[in-house]
Amino acid sequence: MAVNAESACFLQEGGEVICWGARPPGVPGVEEPEYVCPPKKTLFPAATFVASSYAMHSHNACVVDQEGVVWCAGDNQWGQLGTGQCGEWGEWQNEPVKVMVLSGIRSREVAVGDGFACALAETGKVYCWGRNDSGQLGSGEGAVPDPCKVSSVEPVPLEGKGLMLATSPAMDGVDSACALTEDGLVWCWGSQVPLEDGSLGLAWKPLAVGGIPGALAIAVGNGAGCGLVPDAGCFCWGGNYHGLLGPPDSMLESAAAVPIYGTQETVGVSIGGPWAGAIRENARVLSWGSFLPWPELSGVAPTAWLPFEVQGVEDVVALSGSELVACVLDSAGKVRCTASSFSCSRVSGGWEEVELE
Repeated sequence: MAVNAESACFLQEGGEVICWGARPPGVPGVEEPEYVCPPKKTLFPAATFVASSYAMHSHNACVVDQEGVVWCAGDNQWGQLGTGQCGEWGEWQNEPVKVMVLSGIRSREVAVGDGFACALAETGKVYCWGRNDSGQLGSGEGAVPDPCKVSSVEPVPLEGKGLMLATSPAMDGVDSACALTEDGLVWCWGSQVPLEDGSLGLAWKPLAVGGIPGALAIAVGNGAGCGLVPDAGCFCWGGNYHGLLGPPDSMLESAAAVPIYGTQETVGVSIGGPWAGAIRENARVLSWGSFLPWPELSGVAPTAWLPFEVQGVEDVVALSGSELVACVLDSAGKVRCTASSFSCSRVSGGWEEVELE
């Protein structure tokens, strides 16, 4: 399940990808800005993984098919479709295309950022393509050729085999990516990532995040990141302007990961732009941060500096979201989203079950 500020995509049992919202990439017949609801089947091949992004410079969706091939659709002004060519600003590639710069590489995950994307290969290596003005590709300053004239990509120089990828897909102006390696370390590159001198800044190559004692999962967004440590809970780093690390008046930023109070019994973590969420062992959801999407809250920009339990959902197995919107998948296979600008009701407030085909 992949949710961004304008659209959402869901991977059904059997591998079929369906999407809905404002001009979701890959939906048949959607060549011009159009609102899609209820969810429709896409042109993507049967997949094992799906990711999407709606950001300042691009709107894209990518999948990994059942043969390990990555396919992408949407904008291509930065070469983020991986064809070795760039499109014009505003030019829309609705029919998914193979990421040719990964030719011969079998992947198991893909992550989509603002004008760039990364894939985690079955070998544990990470490959990125597209924009690189802020080190998004992790290959070193000046080491990457013109993304509009590239036929292949080199692996990101990680120390260890990758287990999980995360990018910042929100409209936050932060371009970064992180990878979790087999030894539980988190490595990040791009803008506003932890540097070796203890500050936050731009890193052209992967740097290890300190303060995480063996992560199991990671999430990135809004200039911050979180790692989930078994039996210890969530540890988060980066900018704290929206309270992802706790009350902003106590800490504006931290290059080292800090523990998040009350998240010890959690099994999953997600960042939806200015807010974060964690799935508890009892399959309920904890959340904290700013511009929270949960229906029980009110106000222009609802905030919670400490994690609280979200009401109205249970038996949650997956969580994804963006600014003021969140979707959950329960153990019965049902998807529910907070009513928002791209929900099918187009009315804010409450939960809405998505009518999956």
